[in-house]
Amino acid sequence: MGPDGPDLMQRGDLSTLRAIPWLPGYARIACEGYVGGEPYPYDSRGVLTRVTAAVKAEFGYDFYTGLEPEFYLLKTCPTTGRPIPAADGDALEKPCYDYAALSQVASYLQTLVAQVRACGMDVYQIDHEDANGQYEVNFTYDLAVTAADHYTLFKMAASTLAKERGLMVSFMPKPFADKTGNGMHVHLSLGQGEEKNLFAGTDDSRGLGLSPLAYQFLAGVLRHAPALAAIACPTINSY
Repeated sequence: MGPDGPDLMQRGDLSTLRAIPWLPGYARIACEGYVGGEPYPYDSRGVLTRVTAAVKAEFGYDFYTGLEPEFYLLKTCPTTGRPIPAADGDALEKPCYDYAALSQVASYLQTLVAQVRACGMDVYQIDHEDANGQYEVNFTYDLAVTAADHYTLFKMAASTLAKERGLMVSFMPKPFADKTGNGMHVHLSLGQGEEKNLFAGTDDSRGLGLSPLAYQFLAGVLRHAPALAAIACPTINSY
């Protein structure tokens, strides 16, 4: 859209209206873009909303995603000015699940969890990840649009709460050339309500417990992998 283009207006989804605990007096509402009264075709939330609604209308499927975001929690080195792990002594060659480092930033992590839980997110796991200064906070799977909204809100909370403590967070997939990148496992499933997982099968000849629909879904992901990569991984620093 050029400077001569019409205004991009945002319409809020009232079901997402939440008070923000870390910004008293403020609230958040997830929005979708409209131009000239019509849905803006390149609005990512709008695209996801329309696609999942179409799948529901045509097949009766609910599309769920479970996200496992990883991030670096960092501070500035007073001598070099470079970002270093927030926890002093977080220098093990293999620091995954390191209690000593985790305990030093427990206050930040617990505050982060409490704040996002107050916004309706169900956090069930925290751990120190593979790299020094790297952590993962997992929240329960949900309908795809809701899960995406949760992830955006989670990043807002993680960044704001870190800055309040003189720290910084990075969700960049590869912020350090010599350290493990930030990943985000995305679990995908189709269901009919939360009680029926359509990817579960009892007669799987491969013994993996998957339904024919699950294998068809996997085949579709593989078939469209090049196009998915172009959209989901547009830069050299992508997941």
